[in-house]
Amino acid sequence: MGDVPDNPEYLEQPTLTDLEEMKRLKHALTSAPRQAMSKIISQIYRWVPPEVRQRLIEAELLVPDDEAVQPPDGRDYLRYSPHPDDTSRDYCSPIPESQDHDSQGHETVVDWEDTPEYNKYIEYKRTGVWPKSPGEMSDSDVDEGNEADKSDTARPKKLRNRYAICKNCEEAFDVTANTDKSCHRHEKRPRPREEMWESYKLELHYCGAIQLDDPRSQDLHPTWFDYPCCDKPEPCFYDWHREGKPTPNPEETIKWPSFPTPGHANS
Repeated sequence: MGDVPDNPEYLEQPTLTDLEEMKRLKHALTSAPRQAMSKIISQIYRWVPPEVRQRLIEAELLVPDDEAVQPPDGRDYLRYSPHPDDTSRDYCSPIPESQDHDSQGHETVVDWEDTPEYNKYIEYKRTGVWPKSPGEMSDSDVDEGNEADKSDTARPKKLRNRYAICKNCEEAFDVTANTDKSCHRHEKRPRPREEMWESYKLELHYCGAIQLDDPRSQDLHPTWFDYPCCDKPEPCFYDWHREGKPTPNPEETIKWPSFPTPGHANS
């Protein structure tokens, strides 16, 4: 089983076979802080044989690089929508059939994602080559595709992390399950509502509240903020998750008012 840590007390604990004990253990794990979980994982990592560790990490945390969904560059198909299942004309405008319906004044009910053209577009963004339909492919195209499949299976695939952080919404996401509806957010950063400034000053003075520009402040007082992009609390558009570090736009930097420091607020 590999090297055993110099902590025999761990091995003296009774085996948890009872269902209630297992439930209690699961609750303890889900409620544990991140630092404690890191310590537990480190201990387990030392006990497990290297080959088991490798299989577990590859199965849960790594995926072949070609399985990661690559979102389109830029904001080609960024959609403003009140609901992810919206079937507005913005969804269907690239489809010739839906354009014909629109010209006749009919409502379209076809999502662009459900058409072959959508898959072609994604393939084009990934490879830079617009794919051919089966009827458009020659025998040489088929032979080249078969040879490429053989060469791909002959060499091991490059692995990458399965989970990444979105640079826009700053949430973790599975790169194999990324869609154009995954990132639901506001286009611009929140701003404090002017009518709430006095309430903030009072809370700061009497309770030692956190600063209004602290991200936690928005969680504590969501009604104190609005969004200049839509003036609504709910996120106003959908997009793909995009991997990378946040890159704030200087033009969208919040112009925070001059707030007093704790103990010096005006009563």
